Amino acid sequence: MVAQDGSKCIILSATPTFLKCKPEAFIFTTIAATVDRIFTVTVNTVPNNSQKATLLATFQKGTGVTPNNVSPVLVNDLVVQLESTYSGAMTSRADFIARLVDQNNSTNVRSLYVMSIDATAKTLKLKFTGAMSGTYKVELEAKDIGRIDSSANTIIVGSTVDSIAPLEGSYLGGTLLTITGSNFSKEKLDNPVKVGNYWCFVETSSETQITCRVSSTTETTASQANVLVFLRTQEEAKLKKVGDVAIPNIFSLNAPKASVTALTGAFDATTNTEVLTLTGTGFGTDTTKIELLIDGTKQTCLTATDTQATFTLSHLDHESTNGVKIFFADGLPSGYDKIKSVAITPKLVSISPSTGSAGGTLITVKGTGFGKKTTGVTLVSGTVDICQTVEIKSYGTFTCLTKAMEIPTSAVL
Repeated sequence: MVAQDGSKCIILSATPTFLKCKPEAFIFTTIAATVDRIFTVTVNTVPNNSQKATLLATFQKGTGVTPNNVSPVLVNDLVVQLESTYSGAMTSRADFIARLVDQNNSTNVRSLYVMSIDATAKTLKLKFTGAMSGTYKVELEAKDIGRIDSSANTIIVGSTVDSIAPLEGSYLGGTLLTITGSNFSKEKLDNPVKVGNYWCFVETSSETQITCRVSSTTETTASQANVLVFLRTQEEAKLKKVGDVAIPNIFSLNAPKASVTALTGAFDATTNTEVLTLTGTGFGTDTTKIELLIDGTKQTCLTATDTQATFTLSHLDHESTNGVKIFFADGLPSGYDKIKSVAITPKLVSISPSTGSAGGTLITVKGTGFGKKTTGVTLVSGTVDICQTVEIKSYGTFTCLTKAMEIPTSAVL
């Protein structure tokens, strides 16, 4: 079945005496409103032009979508505004059908869930669950009046990279990158980043910024690589253009500026803390540019010279931890792979209370060099273990519930 303007009427059902069809959008530039439309019904190649229909002179329309720029990977609520004079029924979500239609590929159509309607504000709230990047129309169909003009209901789906910094670092990896842009995900796994063949592990992610650290590499010489931000849909986020020129995304992998040779620990009786000493070359004197992580926790850098840096140990899981990571401003230093652990001797700093009954006293012990995964921690008087139970609360703190026994006043624990 074909209308006078060339648009088709899609057959929904048919009997020998009855035909039900749904017309495509009429081409208003071809024929004017309020004029009878002639429909050609062809059955077994025999056309019939006796059927007519009159279209209304006016039609209902949408006036826009909010937001009109969304991420391919983020779930969003879209609000479609209808014209204030909209006359169709708005009593139920079932009054409407909504679709997302790709403007570059009309066969790429997906349904949108109608969440709610507001008859007073003349709005519909729709659930957007993601799509490939592109330009789309939000098409609406009312069950009582048919299609609603969607020419103003355009949304852009896509993510953009505005800047990448720095654009150079150690060819061993480890450089911390900051990437700014739009429509990123708040979930760290939604926007993977690669520098050439190497992943840049995302540490933080918001809608406008990603920070990631380049993984360790197998490179031994300087080279260059593209920085790419991927979307969950396996697309690449587009680079922002200034005029016709895209922002730079070429990362230079250079020889590391620093090298490390040893990491040792020693108890400082003045501050009652464990101090770690890192030795090597090319450190510089800026303590903010040297990072030491023990079991995932950044330690406080106290001092820095070109050949040595010191840190206060504030966390570890075990006194013989092998979770050591070292980073400089440009990333991993030479020799980093030789320093994977540091041996610490636990030290007792204080106990509280220092007096108690003959058994059943809960003592809180403060010290250094032991963590939540340290085993065999206890208090002894001479060679006698005085703890019935021990619980390590956090790094450098455990509690001891004393056994039923006498401990001499002068005993040293």
